Amino acid sequence: MTIQQNYKLQPDGKIVQSGIQADQREDERIRSHAPLIIAPFSTKFHREYASMTFNHSRGGMCLEAAEPFKPGSVLYIRLGNAPANQVYQGNHEHLRTTTLAEVKWSREYRDKFSTYYRIGVKYY
Repeated sequence: MTIQQNYKLQPDGKIVQSGIQADQREDERIRSHAPLIIAPFSTKFHREYASMTFNHSRGGMCLEAAEPFKPGSVLYIRLGNAPANQVYQGNHEHLRTTTLAEVKWSREYRDKFSTYYRIGVKYY
């Protein structure tokens, strides 16, 4: 078996390992850790959830939340408040203070203390 059989050359010139999806991000991701308040948009009952950014870009973000949201859901997202010594760790260029975004994916994670979700959203 040769290395060429284990890797694929993508049309954009990226080399990816066979069986692994190519990165579909349009913009560079920026690591961040900022508090968010998220809510399903246009629902009968308004409920807000605390969340944190994991990373963000010009076109969207990955956030961490205790609640799952289905792909296709629309979220109203706004920057939350936190103590001055804890707020906005990381680079916050392109981080929107208020936005609507569509959920593109959601993944469940578990640690020994809890279950949480990483949710990828694309800004409108």
